[in-house]
Amino acid sequence: MSYMMPPPTQTRRYSEVHHPLQQSAPTAQPPHDVSFPFPPTAPLPDISHVTSAYTTDDSYAATGMAGDVSIGAPPFFGWQVYNIVPLNQLRKKLAKNSKGPPPKASVLAAVLSWEQQETSKGLITQVVLMDDTSQSVTLVLWKAAGVEITKAIRRGDIIYAEALKVSEFNKVLQLTFNERDSTLGICWRTYVDDPDDEAYRFHHAWRGQMPQVDAVLKQAEWFAKWSDRV
Repeated sequence: MSYMMPPPTQTRRYSEVHHPLQQSAPTAQPPHDVSFPFPPTAPLPDISHVTSAYTTDDSYAATGMAGDVSIGAPPFFGWQVYNIVPLNQLRKKLAKNSKGPPPKASVLAAVLSWEQQETSKGLITQVVLMDDTSQSVTLVLWKAAGVEITKAIRRGDIIYAEALKVSEFNKVLQLTFNERDSTLGICWRTYVDDPDDEAYRFHHAWRGQMPQVDAVLKQAEWFAKWSDRV
């Protein structure tokens, strides 16, 4: 069992047969094109009439074209922007459910740091997240979930995590990952060190077509500016 979603630029078929942490390379070419015939600072191409079959092709291996420029395959995200709770709204969400069971939330945020510690209840992993509201919160994972996820994440990654329990511990807000219900996916890798990291990158031009891409890139751009200041 994996607690992680596949990388956004994997095809569905690829993600079904390859664990997201698997080290061996796939036999097929990855569905994204990471080489572009124009510099990163060039204006983004108009993709209002993108030629792509990704809405009907279950493999999501189609490649978009803006004129004669390839922008690679569209990323796949299995979540909707309207489900995201900004981190600065978590306390309000908790207050509304003060007399009931702890509420659950889905968040989109940058990874700042993490640490692990052995306790009487087992290994606890605490991941510090921050989003573009400048609010930080600790995500708590226990045992195998924390082990798997910390092997995959890096500082600066933009992650989406769903079905997280919202609570307070010693008056400090925290999110708890539930091994039965919660999942986590890396949506964008800020620091690319090797070719495998490109599975967590996609062309910025897709943001005009996909609200999830726009939401992810807004967090990535915010983190880049924030990290330059600290």
